[in-house]
Amino acid sequence: MKVITFLGVVVAVVFAGPNFRARADTAVVPAEFANLPGDTPNLFPLFPGAGSPLRYQQVFRASDFPPGAIEITQIAFRPDSANTVPFNGTIPQIQISLSTTSSGVDAISTNFADNLGSDLTVVYPMAPLTVASSATPTGSGTRAFDLSIPFVTPFQYNPAAGNLLLEVKNFQGGTAAPFSTTEVDASVSSADATSRLVNFGNANGATGAADSVGAIIELTYTNIAMASVSRTVPDHVVVVLCENHSYGDIIGNSNAPNFTALAAAGANFIAAPTDSEAASSGSHGVRHPSQPNYLELYSGSNQGTIQDGHPGTTSEPFSTAPAFTTPNLGAALRNAGYSFATYSQSLPSAGFDGDAATKVPGQNQYERKHNPVANWVNDTNPVGNFLPASVNQPFTTFQSIGAGPGSFANLPTVCFVVPDEQNDMHDGSIAQGDTWLKLNILDTYLAWAQTHNSLLIVTFDEDGDNTPSNLIPTVFAGPMVRRGNYYEMNLNAANPDTGSPTDPGIQTPTG
Repeated sequence: MKVITFLGVVVAVVFAGPNFRARADTAVVPAEFANLPGDTPNLFPLFPGAGSPLRYQQVFRASDFPPGAIEITQIAFRPDSANTVPFNGTIPQIQISLSTTSSGVDAISTNFADNLGSDLTVVYPMAPLTVASSATPTGSGTRAFDLSIPFVTPFQYNPAAGNLLLEVKNFQGGTAAPFSTTEVDASVSSADATSRLVNFGNANGATGAADSVGAIIELTYTNIAMASVSRTVPDHVVVVLCENHSYGDIIGNSNAPNFTALAAAGANFIAAPTDSEAASSGSHGVRHPSQPNYLELYSGSNQGTIQDGHPGTTSEPFSTAPAFTTPNLGAALRNAGYSFATYSQSLPSAGFDGDAATKVPGQNQYERKHNPVANWVNDTNPVGNFLPASVNQPFTTFQSIGAGPGSFANLPTVCFVVPDEQNDMHDGSIAQGDTWLKLNILDTYLAWAQTHNSLLIVTFDEDGDNTPSNLIPTVFAGPMVRRGNYYEMNLNAANPDTGSPTDPGIQTPTG
């Protein structure tokens, strides 16, 4: 399960700068050989022999890749398991290309041109290539994928459009040594997930011989949606925290038209449509009840809390008393030269540290358990992971900033907004919370953000039903966000990340 802490995502988005790249993942294809050795060695396509030109194509099945569009940035081969001696050397002249293909994994055409897609991209232009391997065992009977070739030009691939085609033009073969005895790991079967086309003798040949042998490769890729969002660094990020409702309670509910419209217009995180993937995709709370979710969201840890009590008291015996000394989002931002604050509705005053406050007797309003930032406030020594009391503000301050000169441009770099229990849907109705969101966030901050390079994130702490799945709504909105439903990466309430759109037809960047 791929998980990134919320702290990590927000810090990455804010700290990124124009050269930030999304976290890379890898895919081994054919996938069944990720932890198993292939059943045949193969000189092709890297080492056909000194002075032996080669044109080589190989088809990989689309279903071996994650759903949604990806950007492939590197290919790696692994030595066959019989290769036990480290080696290095130079291939004098090689060119590598990728494309989408309509050719089947066991139905490759013997005409090279017939297998090429319209998106053919030369990812490594014709040049010498130095490769080396430590022949390192992995413990599963294979060698490591250390014959790595970073791409000069990345390739954007969407498995929904077809299989993947690798083309290698090896103009002069490898040097006589060490490559004369070097083979890469490969598979051979008439029913496996790959096939190849080879012209041994002409790197520009028009036709070749097809068979079911194929190299086992590892591709490094980033999710295009994640990269797209990250390349545009928001000037401001506002995170709104709601309470105790599942995805199904909110999105599509006639009592939540504004939440539903926000999800339709932004990046909406959903569970994967298949039962096998649903639990490890979408946006999930991490536990029950509320407080541990807020602490995990803000710091990547529940800080020892298991209930909704004040940390360090008998109701939370596994937690230390505040102020916590542990890493947290606000301190990470401030220590890097950025700014942070939390704005809680019905907080009586800046820096208030009581467990609750209300202006209506008998009605729950402000609750400290929903304001994780308060646990790191040390106003006498606000350094390191401590925070000054001034970061803990009432929501009226947020409203005053928006209504003042410069409007929301005067917000901190990142801030949390915490509605009180009447408007976060904890005590109040879904309709009440939906209306509050529209009037106080969508019509104000989001309307401004759409023309001021800023981001809104709306999420929930937990589903409120004590269900194992704990699936909750999480939506990203702003001018840099790709509209669509996303489910590739697991997102718990502490971990909103961007995955790939489920429908390639809605991958329309807005910035």
